[in-house]
Amino acid sequence: RDEGRLLTGSRRILAHLKASRGIDPDAGLSERQRAEALALQRLVEEHLAFAILWARWFDPQARPAVEEGFLGGLAAPLRPWVRASLHLRLRRLLVFQGLGRHAPEEILELAREDLAALAAYLADKPFFMGEQLTTIDAVAYGFLANILFVPVESDLKRVAFSFPNLVAFCETMEAGIYGEDRGSP
Repeated sequence: RDEGRLLTGSRRILAHLKASRGIDPDAGLSERQRAEALALQRLVEEHLAFAILWARWFDPQARPAVEEGFLGGLAAPLRPWVRASLHLRLRRLLVFQGLGRHAPEEILELAREDLAALAAYLADKPFFMGEQLTTIDAVAYGFLANILFVPVESDLKRVAFSFPNLVAFCETMEAGIYGEDRGSP
C-alpha cells in the first residue's frame, strides 16, 4: 500500500516507485546487465515459483503443514471438498505451465538446475549484479526466502540449502530487512 493505493506485483510496484518517487534500483545497470537481470527474474518468477508451488502442495513432507495453514480455519466438513478442489486447480495450473507434466523427481531436478544457475550467477558477489542492490535481488530474495526460511520441510528446501552462497545471500538480505541476522532455521 502506498498512499491508500494497493500495489501488487513487482513490475507494478517498481513502475509506481519510479513514477511517484524517482526510485530506480536498476538505474546504474548497463543494457546487458538489465537483460541478464530480466532473464534471471523470469527464471525465478516463471519457473522456480512453480517448483515452489509444487513443493508446498504436492511434496508429501510439506503438504500436511501447508494444508493445515491454509485450510485449518475452515469448518471440518468443508476441508475435504476445498482440499480436493484446490489440488485439482493447482495440478491443472502446473500442467498448463509445464512443470506438472514431469515426475516429482524430475521437478526437483529442474528446480535444482534453477537454483544452480542462480548460485553460479551470484558466485561470490554480494548481489546478483555486483556491489549494488537491484530489482533482481529483491525478487530472488522473495522466492528464495520462501524456500529457505518458511518453516515447512521439503526436498526442495534441502536442495536449496546445498547452495551456500544463496543461503548467505538470503541471510544478508534478512539482516538488512529486519536489522539483525535471524539465521537459518
